[in-house]
Amino acid sequence: MSTPGFKFASLARGQNQRDVCLLGKCCLPDHDISSIPSIVDFYGPKPKSTGGHTYAFVMVDAATRWLDVRLTNSSDARTSIHQITKFCQRWGFPKTIVSDNAPSFRSFEFQSKCRQMGATNHYTAAYHPQPNLAERLNQSLKSCILAYIDDHTRWDLHIGFFVLAINTAYQISLKYSPYQMVVGQEARYPGDIDSDTDDGEPLPPSVAENLHLHMTQMRERAVENLKKAQIQHKRWFDVHRRTHDFQPGDWVMLKNRQLSSTDRQFAAGLRQRTKGVYIIHKIVGPNTFILMDEKGQKTRPYNVIDIRKWFYEDDNNLTPTDVSVIELHVKNYINEVFDIFDAALDAKLP
Repeated sequence: MSTPGFKFASLARGQNQRDVCLLGKCCLPDHDISSIPSIVDFYGPKPKSTGGHTYAFVMVDAATRWLDVRLTNSSDARTSIHQITKFCQRWGFPKTIVSDNAPSFRSFEFQSKCRQMGATNHYTAAYHPQPNLAERLNQSLKSCILAYIDDHTRWDLHIGFFVLAINTAYQISLKYSPYQMVVGQEARYPGDIDSDTDDGEPLPPSVAENLHLHMTQMRERAVENLKKAQIQHKRWFDVHRRTHDFQPGDWVMLKNRQLSSTDRQFAAGLRQRTKGVYIIHKIVGPNTFILMDEKGQKTRPYNVIDIRKWFYEDDNNLTPTDVSVIELHVKNYINEVFDIFDAALDAKLP
């Protein structure tokens, strides 16, 4: 097996040429770059390595696409809190943290820590990983591991070089590499030693001023490049986008994603296509909804691809159970709406 070296960069560049902006509204702002979210995820589980690691905690800055990976042996809430604290100690505190619906990120402890840091939690829709930029970089990380690692217990051996390769790869959306966006220049590789011309003399103050001006101009160009890329990608995705007319209060069903299980003698190919009856409680995005079940409990966010309209084929043949379920749905929804109005009215009263 070859020794990892310069091919890391070419491998990562080949992976990241297909990078697309999947975060929708999470584009670079014109002024406050600190409002850009950070995306977190766990890569794993993997076989326990010789270093004792089974997971990698992945954190990505949506503005610069900068990737930070830390090896762990767990994916629980305590580990998430510890790793995100380490990240913030080095890079500062983000205003928004985007993650999937993993229990460690949904836990009370993790959300409390984020509030303590002044960050707001946002969660992607269930079974819809496209808005999670960390998922895309996990694929690039996996490709690097597959290319250079034969022994599965050593999957974490060159993880630092893989991260360097990804961070120095050209991002087609930004027209720059993440390393350029953060540092202001291209990374130096071992092959650059022969071409170094540094004579050891201290740099004049004008160099720092020029670097600051260069990074400011580069960020402005990156903003424009990303906006253009988002418009183009939106045009591509809209070709296959499912249109809908769902509104709060509509009755819907969820796509059944139950997996096959030998122990339960269940075959996914024979499952019902939909499950449950829900009411749309809130629209949280162009294609993302929070539902309410028959007990009045709110669900996690769901994408429109998992939602189907629900209606009765024959209203004259409703059973008492059907009627009671409908009445419960309507009662819970109306009570929720009135609670919102009451809270708004109380806030306006002196």
